[in-house]
Amino acid sequence: MEVIGYEHWFWMLLEDHPTRYVSVVCDGIATVTVSFELNAEENKFYEDQGFIYIRKLASAVLNERKNYSTRRIIDFDDRPDVQLAISTWHKSGKPDYA
Repeated sequence: MEVIGYEHWFWMLLEDHPTRYVSVVCDGIATVTVSFELNAEENKFYEDQGFIYIRKLASAVLNERKNYSTRRIIDFDDRPDVQLAISTWHKSGKPDYA
């Protein structure tokens, strides 16, 4: 698992080849992260448009969170492989949208 893109306090794109996941930070009464696996259509859009598409997808999640609730992976951020990927990303000093 590795982080392949990130926008501070908005979204993070991770890949466990060939599977990609997006985590979107959603504010409300409490800050919640909505994380889910990209489906075939979303992967195609990402491959065509890059991080511009991920930003659009993250905005859609913020505006229509209930539409993504069934796809949400509970405790995704607590998975050891995800924690290691995020830690490695932060230590690398890579900029947003890497």
